[in-house]
Amino acid sequence: MSTAVGVDIGSVAVKMVTLTDGWPVRRCVEPTSPDAGAQCARLLQEAGPSVRVCTTGYGRNLVERADLSISEIMANSVGVGWLQRHWGELERVFGGRPEPGKLQGAVRTIVDVGGQDSKIITFDADGMVRDFAMNDRCAAGTGRFLEVMARALETDLAGLDRLALDAPEAASLSSTCTVFAESEVVSLLAEGVPAPRVAAGVFRSVATQVFALAERIAWREPVLLDGGPSASQALRRQLGRLFGVRPVVPPGGQFATALGAALVAADRQFSDRLTAHRQEL
Repeated sequence: MSTAVGVDIGSVAVKMVTLTDGWPVRRCVEPTSPDAGAQCARLLQEAGPSVRVCTTGYGRNLVERADLSISEIMANSVGVGWLQRHWGELERVFGGRPEPGKLQGAVRTIVDVGGQDSKIITFDADGMVRDFAMNDRCAAGTGRFLEVMARALETDLAGLDRLALDAPEAASLSSTCTVFAESEVVSLLAEGVPAPRVAAGVFRSVATQVFALAERIAWREPVLLDGGPSASQALRRQLGRLFGVRPVVPPGGQFATALGAALVAADRQFSDRLTAHRQEL
């Protein structure tokens, strides 16, 4: 029996997936602590000392016992590849149904809405990464933006989602900067704009930023949405309106990148070749 672990150390949360014989058997998520290295060391204690570990994310170089580290682009791509191959079994693995229940063709674009950045990854027809784009200079279009706006509306992310789904139309938000947008949300509420319309406007603002990023690299459908905010029905709705196609969404989307890292750790031949190649550079 072989075991491997993938750890995605993001700026907002640490996600970990454990594979046994190539199958996810355990996953966990925690808010990222100031000492992410010590946090990961604690999480990895349960995995055992001889387990291969691959890290990814902003903090991928903070884990001392990692056997290798890879980029989020590679990890997410590998993870989504596994999710596609096992689409019909995801409910059993993650406890939720994928949308839709059956994929119509291989994913050509990944939309990964993270805590502090958003990434778009496109693939050729043969499944190879074609291009990618990342918004990592501003919180607009990210999970952090949603969290700040939820606080302004005196709710949490789940409450923000429920509010937005009740709106007949979205309020217009002109600010993309998180600080200015928060002030704009407060002003709209003070002017008497219903909270559901404001919440829907927040999700439309995020979707607009994400779609603009996708337009830069000529996205193609099917479009898969992952990352923590992928659980939001309101975000899915707004993205669907802009893309013209409703994104496909796996359950447990926030673990896709950690899953990819675990798969790389489990493939010893691939990870050894990757490590040797880096040493040659």
